[in-house]
Amino acid sequence: MVTVASSPLAPPRGLPPGVSSRFVMAGGIRTHYLEAGRGEPVVLLHSAEFGGRAELSWRYNIAALAERFHVCAPDMAGFGRTEKVFNFSDRNGFRVRHVRAFMKALCIDSAHFVGNSFGGSILQTIAAQHPSGAPKWIRSIVSVSGGGFAPDNDARKVLTHYDGSREGMRAILRVMFWDERWWSEEHVEERWRASIEPGAWEAVAAARLAVPGQEKGFGSERGDPGNIKVPVLVVGGDRELLREPGCWEDLHRRIPNAELKIFSPARHCPHIEFADEGGRLAPGGRMTERVWERFLTDQDRAHVAATQRAPRGFGEQLALLLIDLYRWVFGDRPEPLLDAIKTWPGSCGLAGWQAVPKIQKLIAAAREVDIPVIHITGLDAIPGWSDHRTGTQDPSPEAAERRRRQYDIVDEVAPIEGEAVLRKSSPSAFWGTPLAGHLNYLGVDTLVVAGESTSGCVRATVVDGRTYRYNMIVVEECVFDRHEATHAINLFDMDQKYADVMGLDEVIEHLAGKRVKVAALA
Repeated sequence: MVTVASSPLAPPRGLPPGVSSRFVMAGGIRTHYLEAGRGEPVVLLHSAEFGGRAELSWRYNIAALAERFHVCAPDMAGFGRTEKVFNFSDRNGFRVRHVRAFMKALCIDSAHFVGNSFGGSILQTIAAQHPSGAPKWIRSIVSVSGGGFAPDNDARKVLTHYDGSREGMRAILRVMFWDERWWSEEHVEERWRASIEPGAWEAVAAARLAVPGQEKGFGSERGDPGNIKVPVLVVGGDRELLREPGCWEDLHRRIPNAELKIFSPARHCPHIEFADEGGRLAPGGRMTERVWERFLTDQDRAHVAATQRAPRGFGEQLALLLIDLYRWVFGDRPEPLLDAIKTWPGSCGLAGWQAVPKIQKLIAAAREVDIPVIHITGLDAIPGWSDHRTGTQDPSPEAAERRRRQYDIVDEVAPIEGEAVLRKSSPSAFWGTPLAGHLNYLGVDTLVVAGESTSGCVRATVVDGRTYRYNMIVVEECVFDRHEATHAINLFDMDQKYADVMGLDEVIEHLAGKRVKVAALA
């Protein structure tokens, strides 16, 4: 192992508000990292070009990720402001041990990972070579331009044969970015200076050394990506120069149940070239923006960034509450909304049917860990006892038959023996029902909510639930509405005030953790 002495470096510049620059001792190595946000842990691993470091890979993404997660972005050993250390005998194992030591120093048992280029490749290698398809400390992987076969082509030689000059750095940036603004004088100067800091060139160049007579190059794919068992999102650019054409589609096919996102036009750093979307790389192997993002004004976004709230999270005893999954909102078959309302005036169109597989997955996870599952449906109209807007009704026998079935819970999510079914005559599942008493009897402190409509009965129930001091968890993919805008903004508002709006994978992961704990106590 070789250590190159380095002098104190200036603090990172251009970091977004709320992002801190810190140091920690990790495995005996003084390690620099960026940190922001609260919530589930996400670790960002940067790329390994000359001058590579956390702030250059993640400066444009970390603030958006920190809106939902506790984000940590270390400078890996030999890079950035971390000590300039390189291990010749076990270069990848050394880096993995350093990352694990970094996590332990921050008391992070496991995390979701996002890796760019080398960062994504090493994550896939760790998972592919592990007997279980990934160690327990990796929950999911978002791999941006990492993994797969990497030819030692002319573009790669631009990176590996870097001569330490400004023009050499400009050539590297031309390989990495499609948009010419990323190889402007400002960016060239910043990255060139990063590449010639004391010890920086030597530590990175060490990885390019080869024995006499061999071409210095690049170690390509290690391990079979088909062995990976954690959720993976493969992210790439359509103008990639450091891989063969179609490489990301091929990698996506080889990793079981992986997802794929291709940006256009982009090269090796699409998360930077498309920073508005790249900042919403989501744990669980998905890349998505929050459903409400496109409806927010600039002032809304600024206020959210300035007033980040801590999630309430899960309590000890959960119950799953399924709200109004009845025939009136589904109809008898999937139809677009404007067609469906001709026969089922209360239909939510395709939104409801598209949510069904996700709700089924949530129900299965809840039943597997034996938490209470409670179904809420409507109370057949009694004159003077309902607040429903009826309007003019179709008098035909067919319409009357549909109205008779309107509150029948659809077969796809029907209750099984032992699951409570409560009927209500108002929007909230709490109003006029024994729900609160039932939950108190069971000792429930957290309600996981799915169903419809997001802006109506789901919201009313969430507000009442929080009033009763329950922790309210709304599963984003498992609620739906007739109107896209009201669905999105009501999710945003609930997440800001009354509930934690979480992704399905995150909720199921928590339920799986409860199953492990129960098994350990058995």
